[in-house]
Amino acid sequence: MRRRTLLATAPALAAVAASAPAAQAHPAGHAVTALMAAELGGTRTAGRIAETLEHTLLARQPATAPLSRLEYVVAFSFGNRLAADGTATPGPMNAALATVVEHLLRARRVPVYGQWEIADVLADRGIHDVIRIAPDHDADGKEIYLSTDGVALKALQHRAAQGHRGGTAGVIGHRDHAGRCALTIDSHHAAYGTEGRAPAGLPLPAWYDRDSGQPWTRDADSFLTADTTGRLALAAQSLQAMPAA
Repeated sequence: MRRRTLLATAPALAAVAASAPAAQAHPAGHAVTALMAAELGGTRTAGRIAETLEHTLLARQPATAPLSRLEYVVAFSFGNRLAADGTATPGPMNAALATVVEHLLRARRVPVYGQWEIADVLADRGIHDVIRIAPDHDADGKEIYLSTDGVALKALQHRAAQGHRGGTAGVIGHRDHAGRCALTIDSHHAAYGTEGRAPAGLPLPAWYDRDSGQPWTRDADSFLTADTTGRLALAAQSLQAMPAA
């Protein structure tokens, strides 16, 4: 993830509202609905805004699904470590995320799409059948940053090319990132028919690597600020895509 890419275009969530499984209501949802109704006079738009904010902003943790329901896994990296020459290496957080993937695979063998930092750790541990998701490069050979949405799309496009559509994706990521990872997969439901869920009973790492090469992943305050910015942008895109009342 990268702060400047958190505002990158993501597919609108409007189509999801009609077709994807409904998200669990947030305890504060009724209060937000009442506030929007009071501020906007009980209009239909007030309800749309409240529902969008509840889904994208209030619900920070992803819905879960039992391992038996997962058809594939998408593992999202979190930070990295930079060598003296600027070369990026996976770092301890992505090693921890790779361990979560290992635990899941011991319980259920499913295809795994892993962002390169996680895939490389798994390969070093002898797990070579992970579908590695790596950044693209521009015409000058410069690496194009791989965003959260980019990882999700690469995984979904690969599955579609293999003739697979729909199903539940097990989302592996940092605890504070996993919610947006699942939301991003859900945002592609209209095109790919899939949903993102955290594996039930499988704890996700919640600590922060203060030596991460990505400054916004070094502490909770920095990341949650960046993550909220991304969620707000996603909410705005959803509202803009809604048809006029």
